[in-house]
Amino acid sequence: MSSGLNALRMALAVAWRRPSVAAGYRPDWGQTGKDAVWVPTPASLLDDILDMAHVAPGDRLLDLGAGDGRILIGAALRGADAIGVEFDRELVRYARRRAREAGVADRVRIRRADLFKVRLDGADVITFYLMPHLNLRLRPKLLALTPGTRLVSQSFGMGEWRPDAQVVRDGRQAYLWVVPAQAAGTWCLQHDADDEPPVRLHLTQRFQYLEGAATQHARSLSLREGRLRGAGISFVLGRLGAGRWHYEGRVVGNTMCGTALAADGRCHAWYARRLSRDQGS
Repeated sequence: MSSGLNALRMALAVAWRRPSVAAGYRPDWGQTGKDAVWVPTPASLLDDILDMAHVAPGDRLLDLGAGDGRILIGAALRGADAIGVEFDRELVRYARRRAREAGVADRVRIRRADLFKVRLDGADVITFYLMPHLNLRLRPKLLALTPGTRLVSQSFGMGEWRPDAQVVRDGRQAYLWVVPAQAAGTWCLQHDADDEPPVRLHLTQRFQYLEGAATQHARSLSLREGRLRGAGISFVLGRLGAGRWHYEGRVVGNTMCGTALAADGRCHAWYARRLSRDQGS
C-alpha cells in the first residue's frame, strides 16, 4: 500500500511541476519570458516579413523566440520547412497545437531551447523579435553565417549594421539583412582584355559596404560604390579624367569573378584572387 501511495504522490508532484496546456489556453500579450516579453506579430506585418525575406518552397526558416508559432505557420503555408526555438514550455505546446490546427504540423518543428545555445547554420532565413542589446549579442554569430542568409528583425535593428531593406506597416516595422561575404583584403584583379594590365585592389569592409583603393601600373584608381549583398559584389573603378569601369560578380572564398562594363561600353569578364586577408567587420 505504501509503495502505491508513494507512486501516486510522485505522479502528482510531476503533474504539478509540468502542467499541461489546457484546450482553452491563450498566451497574454506582453507576458514575460526568459529574454523578452511576448508581443505577437500582426497578420499584416507577417506577410510583409515573409515577402521581404523571399520565403519560398524549399527554404529552411528558423524563428528565434517562436512564441505562438505564427511566423512558422506562415512560412510552412508557403512551402518552407519551419523550425522554431522557444524557451517557454507553454508557448511551445500552444504553438505545436496551432500548427496541427493549421494543417502544417509536418512542416513545422518547435523545440524548447535557449536561442543563444542553438546552432544557426543551415537556415536560409532567420527571424527574431528581440530587444536591441540581444540583437547585438546575437550579431557576431549571424555575421559568421553563410553569405546570402536572410535575417529579419522586428522593431529593432543591429546597431551600426544598417539593414538592406525595411518595411513599416500599421506603426510596426521590420528590417532585413543579407549576410555579406568576407571581401576585405588585397586582391589581384585581371580582365580578359589583352590591353588591360592587372589591378591591385585593396578592400576594407564594414558589414555590406566596401571602401578601398586600387593601382594599375603604378597609377591610382578611385574605388566607389562598393557593396556586398550576400556573395554578390559590385563596385566602380576609375581614374581622374578617364572613364569608369562598373564591376559586378561573386565572392567565393579567396576568389572573385564576374563581368565589368568598360567606359567604352564593352563588357569584359574579370577574375580576382586574394593575396592577403585583412580583418573586416
